[in-house]
Amino acid sequence: MGHQDLGDHFYACGDLASALKCYSRTRDYCSTAKHVLDMCFNVIKVSVDQRNFSHVQSYVMKAESTPDPTATPVSATAPAATSPVNIDTSRQLLLSKLKCCMGLVHLDAGKFKSAARSFLEVGPEIIGRYTEVIAAADIANYLALFSLATFERAEIKSKIIDNPVMKQFLELADPKLRDEVLGGFYNARYGVCLEALETLKPTFLLDMYLNSHIPQLYTLIRRRAIVQYIHPFEAVDLKKMSVAFGGSSSETDVALLESEVANLVSDGVVKARIDSHNKILRINKSDKRNVMFEKTIKMGDEYVKQASFLLLRASLMKQDMFVEAPHAEFGERERGERGDRADRYQNRMMA
Repeated sequence: MGHQDLGDHFYACGDLASALKCYSRTRDYCSTAKHVLDMCFNVIKVSVDQRNFSHVQSYVMKAESTPDPTATPVSATAPAATSPVNIDTSRQLLLSKLKCCMGLVHLDAGKFKSAARSFLEVGPEIIGRYTEVIAAADIANYLALFSLATFERAEIKSKIIDNPVMKQFLELADPKLRDEVLGGFYNARYGVCLEALETLKPTFLLDMYLNSHIPQLYTLIRRRAIVQYIHPFEAVDLKKMSVAFGGSSSETDVALLESEVANLVSDGVVKARIDSHNKILRINKSDKRNVMFEKTIKMGDEYVKQASFLLLRASLMKQDMFVEAPHAEFGERERGERGDRADRYQNRMMA
């Protein structure tokens, strides 16, 4: 279509506003599902470059609601235009592109866990086939950083390290990302992990989608590493911990680590006390046995309370004691009946 060709021309010239205007005009001339999808992906492509991610989200949803053009029924006598394998691949590629776009939308909003879940649904068929928006190696970088910042340790193992699809993406990224960053974090070699992250930081800062989120991501990863290091212990020597995190046992490094741990304690992330003089962190371990007893006693008290209410209600019903709303036309009669019931109850009590 002419508007699409004109949009391609403006996009190649770098005039994004004019390109978006031309691509948007093609919407009025779309007659098939394929035309609608082409229009959506063209608008998404320009909107991503403009950093207009609310626009991206709208057109991703529009594309998802568009019928699959490869699923058009074919008559029994007509030969198939494409094989089932090609149809499945095209459909998977379409879905992977949309998941990539939604991942970028979540990334822009700072929703790292949602972004990671979107990128986890991207298939290997996208490798080398959506470079105008995102590179496959960048998907590996995003998944590694987002998973370390938001996933539990078991999730990192099952969804990233042992995932055969993710391995294909990780092979395209820097080997340090797989071996030292992910492997170091999972194997509790936090010093190796954090050192590798610092080495890769200049590369991440060159990423046009990721660079503004790097400080927050690095802080989240380090905080999660500290929490996981502390978790198995009842007492932690901050000097040894500083060395394990790639620092030294000097007063400066230990003081910085102590400040980080103090922030975690004040935020309620870690339940512990800090012996600042001896540089010892003492973790408050809850007694599960006492917690279970307290929960059982609380449930028993609640049961007794409910049983008392039920017995009281049954006793009132047995004695014909009810609270009824008075009606104007039967007010006098009802008052008389209530009085009779009250007299009967009083006589029974006196007897």
